[in-house]
Amino acid sequence: MADNGIYRSTNNGAAWTRAAEIVPRVTFIAFAIARNGSYFAGSSNGGVFRSTDNGVSWTNASEGLPLSFAWSAAANPLADEILIATGPGVYRTTNNGATWDTTGNNERTNNRHVPKYVAFTPDGTAYAALDSGIMRSTDALRATWTWTDSAIAPSPIRSLVVRHDTLWVGTEEHGVFRSLDDGVTWEARNTALESLAINALDAGRTDELFASTRDGGLYRSTDQGELWIRINPGSQEFVSASTHHAPSGRLFVASVKGLYYNDTHAVGTPWTPGRNGFINSVMRTMVFGPFGQLYAIQYTGVFHRTIDEGANWSSVDLEIPPNTDVRGMVQVQLGTLIVAVRGVGLYASEDNGETWSRFALTLPTTRPVAIEAVGGLNPKLYVTSDSGQVFASTDHGVTWTQPFTADSPTSLGALAVRDNVVIAASDQLFVRSTDRGLTWTALTFPKLYSLAFANDGTLYGGGGIGRVYKSTDLGETW
Repeated sequence: MADNGIYRSTNNGAAWTRAAEIVPRVTFIAFAIARNGSYFAGSSNGGVFRSTDNGVSWTNASEGLPLSFAWSAAANPLADEILIATGPGVYRTTNNGATWDTTGNNERTNNRHVPKYVAFTPDGTAYAALDSGIMRSTDALRATWTWTDSAIAPSPIRSLVVRHDTLWVGTEEHGVFRSLDDGVTWEARNTALESLAINALDAGRTDELFASTRDGGLYRSTDQGELWIRINPGSQEFVSASTHHAPSGRLFVASVKGLYYNDTHAVGTPWTPGRNGFINSVMRTMVFGPFGQLYAIQYTGVFHRTIDEGANWSSVDLEIPPNTDVRGMVQVQLGTLIVAVRGVGLYASEDNGETWSRFALTLPTTRPVAIEAVGGLNPKLYVTSDSGQVFASTDHGVTWTQPFTADSPTSLGALAVRDNVVIAASDQLFVRSTDRGLTWTALTFPKLYSLAFANDGTLYGGGGIGRVYKSTDLGETW
């Protein structure tokens, strides 16, 4: 989208064509894809437009909106609902943009109470970001919105890292925070960070910590966050990044601009693109093999492999369908990889990623949201779905059992496994098995969006809006 129209690509971005003329001199700044496949584009001066043919043609869909300005748009993943943030408040449509209705978030008292950004969590909870904080709505009609609280900062947590006895979190707007007392108290550690919008944190070599920012690049600290130094290559901005280390210490960074590596981690040393084809390629996750292999996969399903720490790469396109995305990847034995794709199911390769095939109807869901493996190179697999199911396999995904199903649909996006313990959680449910899924117990829980085990078995959870929780008894108490 741009100030002279909307452009579309049908070959993964190799070439772009302009969509049919919409309105002259309209600047488009918001975009959302409805559950039914319709496209919605919000503009700064022309209202909201809708396309039902993959962007070939567009029609105005602004009936009921008070202004022609739309800050942002969001689609409910579980219902036919689109939200638009505009000057007077948040508006919604449930009939594909035929009409728009006001919500309970339209009490504009001053400029700090103007909602600018809207978003949905996988369970359908709606959030609206204002200059003065974050509001949340859980009712189906969006009639009620409440302010969220925060023990760290009024900003969502984007990353959680456990390093020795120290907890680190990266927030969306307020930078990096550290806790030395198991999360009882927190302190900001942001000296020299040019951007406080943190996308990811990663623990590197001894005493190394890396922070990637939404608009500032990649930073490194070697003194517990006392000082951050920017180390991204030249003007390259890692708009979103994750980092991994090869056995030799080579640092790999996966970003929306591609895959890069660096051998020294020092300021001013060159960063090398993993390959030309990785430039401007959004990476979802990486996995290291037992003999130094590095596997990387884009959210669009393009898989990459290197056996010489990035000197040479081979690539395979899994050709996943449109409107689906990669959610995770695990290695289940030497040469065998499994990828979870939300909207499809699972893909597998038995030859180190040379060829891939889809598991035909073996996983009883097409909407996995997390995948984990436990048990070395002959592991048991666990997959959670966005409707509250846990699936397990002991034969590398050939057959599956369904040891747990929630009473009501909920997206179990948080999944952690350790030894015989399996824990799955959402903002509505927390369940635990201590016998590898044979029996399950529902426990009193905080709302959790991420889970991680420390080396000593302590369980940590990220609460999504500024809270980190700790449990030393496998979730009995927090």
